Amino acid sequence: WHIQMLEFVNKNRHRGVLKLKILETTNIIIFKPEDVEALLGSSEFITKSDEYHFLHRFLGLSVLNT
Repeated sequence: WHIQMLEFVNKNRHRGVLKLKILETTNIIIFKPEDVEALLGSSEFITKSDEYHFLHRFLGLSVLNT
């Protein structure tokens, strides 16, 4: 299924942004650097993931910030 997913992504690259839901996880794939810059340049859209919060309990802040 990995190859099928890569083929799908490559075939739809022209759209600029893809939203994929795999099991319970939603993934956003952004192809254009200017779109990535706009997204990462704003703190409005950035939140820590569930995985981050899970790992933070065990590893502490210093390991996750390096």
